[in-house]
Amino acid sequence: MNTITSLNVNKKEKIEATLEKVYNLPALPDIVNEALRLLNSKKTTNRQLVELITKDQSFITKVLALANSPIYGLSREVTTLDFAIMILGYAELKHIVFVISFLESFKGVASKHFDQELYWNHSLLTARLSKRIAEEQGYGKSGEAFVAGFLHDIGVSIIFRYFKNSFLEIKELAASEPVSFIEAERMVLGMDHAQITDGLLRRWNLPGTLIRSTIYHHDPLKDQEDPMLAAIVNLADYIAASIYQDKLIWEKGIELNEDSFNVLCIRKDRREDFINKYTGLIGDEKDFTGMLN
Repeated sequence: MNTITSLNVNKKEKIEATLEKVYNLPALPDIVNEALRLLNSKKTTNRQLVELITKDQSFITKVLALANSPIYGLSREVTTLDFAIMILGYAELKHIVFVISFLESFKGVASKHFDQELYWNHSLLTARLSKRIAEEQGYGKSGEAFVAGFLHDIGVSIIFRYFKNSFLEIKELAASEPVSFIEAERMVLGMDHAQITDGLLRRWNLPGTLIRSTIYHHDPLKDQEDPMLAAIVNLADYIAASIYQDKLIWEKGIELNEDSFNVLCIRKDRREDFINKYTGLIGDEKDFTGMLN
């Protein structure tokens, strides 16, 4: 009994220590905070936004790269910020700025233990598919679906970046035992990557819808307020992961949740066609490589 109590106390202490470290991560870069502030203000002019973003040349390059990516499928190349604002609008530019901020804040050095480029490509592909599925399934906030898809596995990056030894232990456990990666996370950390993400996103004051879709993207029905967004991300994640087969170690043991189809009212006889349709939309997985440099 004392041994069990001691193990529970140690796990609790490990959880609290982990959360404390995660919640003390640096806030979003100043340029991102200022851009989001301007984008949330009805008084902001195009000139103000352009002046802010042009303070950082690399930021400009990345904004234009994402604007010209297959996500938007524009018939004309976007070569200036003024044109990007005009053709995409504030709402979409806000999502672009947000995604780039995460790329800047969380991308790390190359490692044989964690393929950063593969990870970000998967995140962006999931974002792309989430946006497309949202649009075609009548979910009114396709921009939020894009951001939710991008964020869905951000906790995996956090574990690798800040708790590398635990990450390696999780990776080894998932590889050597008949458990999923997320089960291995819970065994090693006492929590999974979705739970770790929760506190960070709350600290950054993100909308509750986005936070819940990240936490519940493996089990959409747990989001009792808006299960549709979590279901969209679940489907997008599954489809995006399928093109990499076994390369995404953090996806080991993760299966498509049938509840996602039910939430989106997709009949059983249409489900295979649904998966095939969106798999065909992915295209070349290197579409977003320019965003990762």
